[in-house]
Amino acid sequence: MTAKKRSRSRKKPSRKGPVLLILFVALAAFAFLGIRVFGPETRVAGSGFTSKEATARAFPDAGRPSASDRAGRGQGAGSEDRPVTLPLEDGAAPDRKTEPPASSPRVDTAPAEARPQPALPEPARPRWSAEEMKKEIDRGAEGRKQVSLTFDAGASGEPTPKILDTLKARGLRVTFFLTGKWTEDNPDLVRRMAAEGHEFGNHTYDHKDLTKLSEEEIREEFEKTEKIVRDLTGKSTMPLFRPPYGSRDQRLREIAARAGYRCIYWTLDSWDSLRKDIISQEIASRVRRKISDGSIVLMHCGSEATAQALPGILDELSAQGYRVVSISELTGG
Repeated sequence: MTAKKRSRSRKKPSRKGPVLLILFVALAAFAFLGIRVFGPETRVAGSGFTSKEATARAFPDAGRPSASDRAGRGQGAGSEDRPVTLPLEDGAAPDRKTEPPASSPRVDTAPAEARPQPALPEPARPRWSAEEMKKEIDRGAEGRKQVSLTFDAGASGEPTPKILDTLKARGLRVTFFLTGKWTEDNPDLVRRMAAEGHEFGNHTYDHKDLTKLSEEEIREEFEKTEKIVRDLTGKSTMPLFRPPYGSRDQRLREIAARAGYRCIYWTLDSWDSLRKDIISQEIASRVRRKISDGSIVLMHCGSEATAQALPGILDELSAQGYRVVSISELTGG
């Protein structure tokens, strides 16, 4: 065989090997990159970050809407960190709790008796001249269908809540003449009286007969009680004063006037303290028979019979066309 034929019989080297190798390397590289980008998170060696964290740190703006996109969604400058809330499809539930709109009214579901009650206005107090202050008042003007039920507080306080309940149920405000000692012993009752709009008068500190005391002692009785009541309720006892036992004279009235008080006596005594054995029916009958226009009725916070009689008395007065008012209203103050 000639040399020329031998050379032609040799096989030419194949080019498929390098091509396949390049394709294999390319596929391997693509698969590796696909796993890093789209596969489960892995830690980047030596960085302490996952692959996604590393990508976010390398490309902080990736995935954020552009300024033009934000403007198209109604977001202004500086609002790029605010989440964009997309409308929910019908029937879809939000994935987090949402607060009601600021304009939504709140519904008070507390029972009516547990809700705070609005403060009642303090009754207007009468103002008198210096000469009028020296004269006592024992009734209001005649010809007007109104009366004043007054309650002296110096003994027991046990029947008082029932009295207050009756007055509150009818929306009435009356005048309570308080001793300082009774106020100290029954602070909650006095606070309730103030909160429910009742009027206060001074009945001295410890119910002494003031006609037997010096002017300095009388003033001390007034001032001590006034301070106790004012500190407790913010309301004053001035200018109303009722002498203990009804014991008074012109000297006492003048001393009281100089201290800023006017003596308030009564037209009708219910006898609830005069007779210890009196019953509610007797009190109601006495008031019904003796009541008249402008009457000031004397009653006591410590009388259980009065507490029992009060609803019937108020029904009778209403039937006769009388309005029950405080001393200030009765005297036109």
